[in-house]
Amino acid sequence: MRWRPAPKLHVYVALVSAAFVAGLASGRVEPVVLAAPLALAVAVGLAAAGPAAVELGVELAHARITEGDTVALDVTVSAPRGLPHVEVVVDIPAGLAALAPGPARGLALRAGEPRRLEFALRSSRWGSYELGEVVVRACSPLGLLETDGHSTGRLPLVVYPRPETLRRLVRAQQVQTAPGLQLAAVKGEGIEFADARPFVPGDRVREVNWRITARRGAVWVNQRHPERSTDLVLFLDTFGDPTLPAAVRAASSLAAGYLVQRDRVGLIGFGGVLRWIRPGVGLRQEYLLIDALLATRVFPSVAWKGITLLPPRVLPPKALVVAVSPLEDDRALTALLDLRDRGIDLVILEVSPLACMSAPTDEAEALAQRLWRLRRAELRDRYRDLGIPTVEWSEGKPLAAAIEEVRAWPRCSRRVG
Repeated sequence: MRWRPAPKLHVYVALVSAAFVAGLASGRVEPVVLAAPLALAVAVGLAAAGPAAVELGVELAHARITEGDTVALDVTVSAPRGLPHVEVVVDIPAGLAALAPGPARGLALRAGEPRRLEFALRSSRWGSYELGEVVVRACSPLGLLETDGHSTGRLPLVVYPRPETLRRLVRAQQVQTAPGLQLAAVKGEGIEFADARPFVPGDRVREVNWRITARRGAVWVNQRHPERSTDLVLFLDTFGDPTLPAAVRAASSLAAGYLVQRDRVGLIGFGGVLRWIRPGVGLRQEYLLIDALLATRVFPSVAWKGITLLPPRVLPPKALVVAVSPLEDDRALTALLDLRDRGIDLVILEVSPLACMSAPTDEAEALAQRLWRLRRAELRDRYRDLGIPTVEWSEGKPLAAAIEEVRAWPRCSRRVG
């Protein structure tokens, strides 16, 4: 940082110069006497300026927060010599907002005494951000010199999407053998009542249904549904740029809901760049999935690799695949049909792009939009005729309503070819 003349110094020097010129021209001493205090102020101000040095330290309270939360950014300012006026301005990226009193603060610094400023930032949108760029402006004593500088540090901040509360989830047609919270269609050891049958040797006494036994005069026992886990694979279509933020939000809510119920959750990012995460459980898997979702971008690509090139273990047996897609790219549509042809339990959550469209301005645009909507309706009916539950969802509407629509859909598994 280096001092540079302030506008005040230019005015003082101009006045002093004009006074000396007027005194020499008129041969009188009065103009010089009037300008003497200004000349003295310039001399004292320049002598007291010293080196232009301001030290900045930036620290972020938390590196990971949830959408809508507040995080504190601490800025420490110090200087070897006293500065009467220092202005600190924090550069805030889009998606974050500074709470009152705002991103700019003014203060006075004493020699060698650090001052700590706390800026409260609220996240309004999920994503990955870089903070730490702080601009500082300082004035010398008497305000004759000024300087500015900025810190070059980068502090990463990850804002996770706030997941929706899903009381019920889509049940897989076939569950895994590991214990969980999903009721299996088969009968075995569990809590949920399924049926009653006559007693056979080997049945436990605690399973005897005494009411039915007393009514029929023979021993009957209860049958129950066992609680098993589900393998969920999220198929995220990254070809749709306008709908990608809503698709990521829906995928993160589904992943959080299934992981809470001790199900294994995996991810397939299906776009110009093909990426996948194998199904897993636990808090580590949740962070791994969310970090992968936050890093999702739209990559244009003319090369194509089909879904059949995925390693076999990416889609485990008996897995439930929930496709989150705007149903616009032909490559994604073909891949979904291929999944169905392979006998995979598939559900499609269509992220509607209608919210990203502008209103038509003339009759031609209105007609084109109507034809486009009819084509999308025909596409949904095509998937439904194949036995694939397909529901439409748009950001701003409850995701739980779409999940309930899928649960009410009659589902059957079949293999084509």
